[in-house]
Amino acid sequence: MFTTTEYQNITIEPFGVEHEPFYMKLREFVKADDQEHVHPANSEIAFVALADRVPAGMIFTYHRPFHPYCTYISLLVLPSSDRMQIASRLLMSLSAHRMVYPLQISVWDTDFAMKQALIKQGFYEIRNTYHVHIATSQCGFIRDEEYVMNRRSDYELLSLSEFLERGQGEEELVHLVKKTYEHTHRANPPGVFDLSRWKAFLHGQDLDSQGSYVALNAANGHCAGFALLHLVSEDGVAELGWRGAASSEPLDLILLLTKEQMTYAADNRIKQLTCEVDSTDPYQMELLHVYPFEPAPAWVTYHKQR
Repeated sequence: MFTTTEYQNITIEPFGVEHEPFYMKLREFVKADDQEHVHPANSEIAFVALADRVPAGMIFTYHRPFHPYCTYISLLVLPSSDRMQIASRLLMSLSAHRMVYPLQISVWDTDFAMKQALIKQGFYEIRNTYHVHIATSQCGFIRDEEYVMNRRSDYELLSLSEFLERGQGEEELVHLVKKTYEHTHRANPPGVFDLSRWKAFLHGQDLDSQGSYVALNAANGHCAGFALLHLVSEDGVAELGWRGAASSEPLDLILLLTKEQMTYAADNRIKQLTCEVDSTDPYQMELLHVYPFEPAPAWVTYHKQR
């Protein structure tokens, strides 16, 4: 168990092989996040903070090919009364280096010391993310269900597998998936990719094509919305994935698609549904307004411009 300590001297040095044991201990203790990193030894920039000559924290940068227009930061600091100061010193250590801006970092909303350090160094909040879950036994309630279900006649609902078997309309759906993702990630947009890259998301290995749904507008046959479902484990857990609606469609179409997924989950022995909800995503946020997900702390993402 680590104790709370007040340090007298804080110094910063480059990450080296001698810091590997500290990194492993720090990762285990802090349980930093569920994001993917490179190892600090393979990072372009990596520093360790020494407090009274003892490692107390580290910072390193990494990149994600799908979001190439920013530099991601991992900042890990042991608890101490000087934690905010250590975090600030580590953030300052990046300032002399050339990087792709903006810088992006995420911390728990309850991590007040880290949040204060980020704000002090000029970072600003761009979104909150909630990792929520709900037991399928609790999915029976939905606000205004009778009204929403009356809208079924406006749409033809198909499972993704049924939709793809038709052999037409897939490109229109891919465009809608792409447009939806770009709209909900404007602060950190994806790169420019060939349409085949986006099409691959509809054929992912973990995608449940029976529990993913597509809505077609009954009046004109155009793709009106979609909702994807991913298999998380063999223990009866699935994830409510990307979902969206064409700009010409009302938002309650999302509830119609999600209701279909909830029914599918209950009928196929899925015990729990998880969902990653970004505050910048109106389609996922609609789910929080309707379904009784378990409360969850916010994972707060910050940016810093040059």
